[in-house]
Amino acid sequence: GVANGYLNRPHLTAETFVPDPFSGEAGGRLYKTGDLGRWRADGQIEFLGRADSQIKVRGFRIEAGEVEAALNRHPEVVQSVVLLREDDPGDKRLVGYIAADPSADAQQLIGTLCAELRQRLPEYMIPTAWMVLPRLPLTPNGKVDRRALPIPESGSNGAGNHIEPRTLSEKRLAAIWSRILRVSSPGAADDFVASGGHSIKAMELATSIYREFRVSIPAFEIFRNPTIEHLARKIEWLMSEESTS
Repeated sequence: GVANGYLNRPHLTAETFVPDPFSGEAGGRLYKTGDLGRWRADGQIEFLGRADSQIKVRGFRIEAGEVEAALNRHPEVVQSVVLLREDDPGDKRLVGYIAADPSADAQQLIGTLCAELRQRLPEYMIPTAWMVLPRLPLTPNGKVDRRALPIPESGSNGAGNHIEPRTLSEKRLAAIWSRILRVSSPGAADDFVASGGHSIKAMELATSIYREFRVSIPAFEIFRNPTIEHLARKIEWLMSEESTS
């Protein structure tokens, strides 16, 4: 084994050297490394991060390593880091930093990552701000220098490739989007979650859509139609349905 415990530190020994339920030996112990992982169906053990990297967002405890592991599955993601930032008092945001293949389209990549995360993780674990960088800053010993990571702008997806809202519905929706998410000049292809949206913001947006367009849209439809362009089409379809009924 590794050791029998910590010298003259019985409480720490009891916390980290725990009974081994898999051993048939009396008094067998396991050492809690602090690493998180899961045993996959193919027999491989997948590393998910560290237990001490847990963060709390909107009342939910999140394992940042689990989000990073999901992001790193994408072939265009070279490396990722997920942080909880509070750059403005009271405005806590889960930020995803992505080091991507230089040939990747940043806007498209963020949209794809958001869609993939929705398939694997609950909504509160999806970053609400993004930064796509050529590489992540490193410390002299080769670890990610989290203190050197740039501050994302409010509602920023860090991707560029801005597409102006084109139709009247898109422009009216963009004005609501800008007010609720505190984003200046949102683009037609901007993703709701990547722009800072979450379940509470979705309910606010649904209420404002009803006031502006006089159509009722459930909050879950905002996550199904996460861009201004797609959501505006959904609103127009609902308006046409109501006018013909």
